Amino acid sequence: DYASVLNRISQESCFALAAGHCSIWHLDDVRGDWHCLAMFTPAASIDPSKLRIRLEDHREYFLNLERNRSFIASDTAKAAELLSFPEFSARATTSSLIDVSLCSADKCIGFVRWEDQSGVRQWTAGEIGFANLIAQLLGQIFAVRKLRENEERYHRIFETAGEAMAVIRGEYIVDCNQ
Repeated sequence: DYASVLNRISQESCFALAAGHCSIWHLDDVRGDWHCLAMFTPAASIDPSKLRIRLEDHREYFLNLERNRSFIASDTAKAAELLSFPEFSARATTSSLIDVSLCSADKCIGFVRWEDQSGVRQWTAGEIGFANLIAQLLGQIFAVRKLRENEERYHRIFETAGEAMAVIRGEYIVDCNQ
């Protein structure tokens, strides 16, 4: 199940990075907002399906994330790039973070965020490399899911078309609808 895989990845990567929080975000089809697909926070239970980030409110940040593929903040209260996120400048709970773009066919389709609440933290090269590997894996998972959805949609259209349709390879009919 897709949701369980994303939840497991967010949980395991959170533990691996010793982060206090991990969330996986996906850009909606009309590119109007980011919605949370999975979230792991050991201390709390949060329903990720209700979380949204409006692209319009943070346009510069997300354009920069798409261009640079990642953003690392050792101290979120001092990171000028996070000024559009008041929760970071007020240092509510997060003190450092890593955001990494999720890409498919060189297009930014989401991002994964790890947050640490334990204080100012210098993320190591190994931690940043691990975060990038997780993001690449998630990008591939998203691409495979999209391919499956497209294939299912094609088969639905093919099978429910009011006209006779056939797929022919060479001299042979390899498929036809009802």
